[in-house]
Amino acid sequence: MNAINATLYDKLNFNFIRDIAPVASIARDPFAIEVHPSVPVKTVPEFIVYAKANPRKINMASSGNGTSPHAAGELFKMMTGGRSVSAGAAPR
Repeated sequence: MNAINATLYDKLNFNFIRDIAPVASIARDPFAIEVHPSVPVKTVPEFIVYAKANPRKINMASSGNGTSPHAAGELFKMMTGGRSVSAGAAPR
């Protein structure tokens, strides 16, 4: 979570790169992409093409800003050149 904090807050009382050292991996989270049946795609490559052809028409929901699913979605957008809209937290 500290890695995310550096991107969310302007002023922290520590420097993440200088002051934090990795010790161990304690968890892994699987992520999935789900689309409504009306979206005309069946594969991730098809989804990427569709998202690029329909900029800002794809909504991305997560469990909240700065969470792992949110960061994964933002990374996916950066890696694929997509332009989705963050819809915020998914309903509980």
